[in-house]
Amino acid sequence: MFALALMMLGVQSANALTLTCLRGSGFGEGEGCQKLFDGDQETKWGTWDGWYDNPVYAVVKAAMPIIPQGAYSLRIANDTNTEPGRNWKSWRILGGNFASDDDAVYGAEDWVTLDQKVDQELTTEQFAEVQLEMSNPDGNAYSYFMIIVDAIVDDGFGAYTQMADFWFRSFTIDTSKAQQYLDFDYETGTDADLKAAYAEKKTILENALKTNNSDQIIPAVDDIVSIYNKIVNLRNGVYIALDWTDSWGDGVGSNFVDKNDYSKWGGNFPDEGEHVQYIIFRT
Repeated sequence: MFALALMMLGVQSANALTLTCLRGSGFGEGEGCQKLFDGDQETKWGTWDGWYDNPVYAVVKAAMPIIPQGAYSLRIANDTNTEPGRNWKSWRILGGNFASDDDAVYGAEDWVTLDQKVDQELTTEQFAEVQLEMSNPDGNAYSYFMIIVDAIVDDGFGAYTQMADFWFRSFTIDTSKAQQYLDFDYETGTDADLKAAYAEKKTILENALKTNNSDQIIPAVDDIVSIYNKIVNLRNGVYIALDWTDSWGDGVGSNFVDKNDYSKWGGNFPDEGEHVQYIIFRT
């Protein structure tokens, strides 16, 4: 058994810690909420939900529980220099711990406000990084976070909310969470390929924890979580998607069989020629 431990990390670059968007606002092809956390300045999270008086939010899960130390960054989206009204003006960052991903929803009672910005003036230079400090970090570890955009610069007719990237710049991770992956029974109720993959990733994680090096621990946890989720999904009767036709950026085929009401599979039929949409999946 590895001892329970907290590891202090220094300043993090974009996408250093995997943040997975579970649900939230989004629009059109390739501008769903996950684009805010993909570390790619060419993509962005965008939505017209605010114009329709719907909440503009993104609920994300961290690969490991973290204690934000206060510093985080935003990257300005690609056409903000020509569409400055789309920039955020007022927003909140909340943290929470929930029994399951399904419980981490907008409107849940257990969210804690870690940061609130009101009438903030951001640069409109596209791809510019803006470094900010949380107004109310409380020193607690959280597995889930929610960003709520309360207002944008121009909330008039056709108002569109956008931002390229968000990431925590400094935080503490609770490496004791990794113990659940080391103790996990990965040999029951699964197949040989997944068992072999999990055994390999488990060894990598064990070695990474011994180094006490965050650059090794974070990717090792990210890798084993993907195999862990596949095994858990199989045991819960969720199918694993193997292949599917081209789809919208946030409408991948695997969403069709994930038992998540908030995700979907979607794609376009071309205007000309014969075409089918298909998905291949297995139990």
